[in-house]
Parts: sequence; C-alpha cells; structure tokens
Amino acid sequence: MLIAACSSGLSPQSVRSVGAVQNAALMPTNSAPDAVSFDPTNTAPQQRIILKNASLSLTVESPAKTVAQIAQLAASSNGWVVASNVIAPGPGNGAATATISIRVPADKLTAIVDQIKVGVVSVDNENISGEDVTQKYVDLNSQLTNLQNTAAQLQKVMSSATNVKDILSVQDQLTTTQGQIEQIKGQVQYFSQAAAYSLISVALVQKQAIVSATPTPVAPLGLANWQPGQTVYDAANALVLLAQSMVTLVIWLIILGIPVGVLVLIGLWIRRKLPAAWFVRGAIIRPLPYTAAIDSTNTRPPPTVS
Repeated sequence: MLIAACSSGLSPQSVRSVGAVQNAALMPTNSAPDAVSFDPTNTAPQQRIILKNASLSLTVESPAKTVAQIAQLAASSNGWVVASNVIAPGPGNGAATATISIRVPADKLTAIVDQIKVGVVSVDNENISGEDVTQKYVDLNSQLTNLQNTAAQLQKVMSSATNVKDILSVQDQLTTTQGQIEQIKGQVQYFSQAAAYSLISVALVQKQAIVSATPTPVAPLGLANWQPGQTVYDAANALVLLAQSMVTLVIWLIILGIPVGVLVLIGLWIRRKLPAAWFVRGAIIRPLPYTAAIDSTNTRPPPTVS
C-alpha cells in the first residue's frame, strides 16, 4: 500500500518547482555563467550539455613562474585553481617540472588556452575534448523528481500513521529515499558545474640548457707520453711496498715462531727424559711386566732351585 501511495502521478507544477530549487542550489557563488538546466516537462529542443576539457604539455623557461601566471589568468577569467604542484630540479631530476589544473568558464576555454600558450618555448602536446552528457543529465533530473515526490508522499503517510510499527517502517523508507535524493543531487550538480566550467590541465617542463661536449684531448705517441718523474715515483713506490711486505712477513714469523719454538723445545725435553726403549719407530711403548714365557714345545721341567 505504501508503494502504491508513493508512486502517485507527478504534476507539472511540482516538476518545475523541483527544477527551480535544483538550479538555485547549483549556481556558483561568484558571477560565473549560469549553470545549464533542464525542464523535464518541456518537449522543445533543449540545449546540449557538453563537458569540454583541455590538456596541454608545454616547455617553458620557468615552470614556477608559468604556474603563477596561469593561476592569475584563471582568477581574472572568473575561474579557480583546482590543484597545482611544482617540483624543483635536484640531483636525480635535471629539470624543474610543474602541473596545474584550473576551471574556467566553458565559453572562454579556447581563448584561455591560447593565452596560456603565449610566451612558452614549445607546445609539446595539446588536446581539447568534449563529452555529451545531455541524456544522463535528463535521466538524473527525472529520477530526482520522482524521488522527491516519493519522499513527499512518505511524509504524508507518516504524519497520518498511528501505529508505531508503521511509523518506523515509513521512516526507514523515507531515510533511504532522502539518501538517494542527495546522491542524485550531487551527480546533477557535478554535471551542471562541469558543463559551465571547463577543466584545463597543464604539464610544464623546464627548458634544458644545451651544453656543448668538450672533446677529450688525445696525447701524441712517442716521447711526448714518457714522464721520467712519474716513472721514478712509481718505482720508488713499488720499492716501499716491497719493503713493507717483507717487514710484515718478518713480524708474522716472529709472532707465530715464538709459540711454535716453545712447543718444539718441550717436545725435545720430553724425548730426552724418557727411556730410549720406549720409542720404537717414533712411537712410545710402555714396558710390559715380566712374565715367564712358556714354550709349548719344551717338555723339560723348569729348573729347580736347590
């Protein structure tokens, strides 16, 4: 029942009033050209809504100075700067660069683009494009009108409802409808403003100074390349390095020879103190305890002691 009540017929007066409120909300705060508007009840041919934008790539003497000039040009043309960025030259970046985006009245787009190109070193790229959004704009206005009428019907139903459950249900539907209205209003406002104000995006790069390459001198062959003083210096340096290496070797032998010599002396002292019978072919043999050897082939009895 709520849906049937909310989808009632639309009157031309309500549509026109909605369009008037919407156009008043979309007017810029400054004295810019009037934003385009549509009357859905009017069957006469309407003005087309074209979103015209331009992009430029320029080589200039000073990107920072050019950015300031473009910003001043936008302000004097009843426009504004959307964004700007200047990058100074550094070790990894040999040339300064900058970008700036401005919005200007659509009817002044071509004239302002021509003014921006005045005094630059070169125009590397230029592009002007247009997008027809007339049908989208008309559809959004129709959806906005229907949603506003639906919201008005929901307000009437909620004011006459006595059941708490019904009131809460209608309130939820009204909140959803109002959210959709605000969303569509934002899209309509964007199209209206974008059609009245064109976007110009400019990329700037600093002119590189041309440095002439200095040829590397080639030394002549023969005695002209011979430098006796440098040769003596190189030989003396090699002699010093050789002496340094020998001294270093002696130091290493002294440091390592002392502990090795001590170990060798200890070994010799132990060798002299031990019996010679303990050493067989370089191995130390411990003496075995005396035991009478029994010869199995000897049948004679052992001698007796008288």
